[in-house]
Amino acid sequence: MQFPGDMSLRAGDIVFCDFPEISGKKIRVVSQKKSGKYLIVDVCHYITKNGCFTRLNMVRESIYRK
Repeated sequence: MQFPGDMSLRAGDIVFCDFPEISGKKIRVVSQKKSGKYLIVDVCHYITKNGCFTRLNMVRESIYRK
């Protein structure tokens, strides 16, 4: 996962993520299977000419959302 820079994130932190269901519908529904708590395993903060970014490698805490 990559997004605008957030220097407060560290490996070992637990973050909660909501991901949408993938469908052809215009209404966005939060996926109960993919959303939930994730453990940050690896963090890379980097700066380019286009801005500052953070890239995360995460693992899932459980199969379904808690």
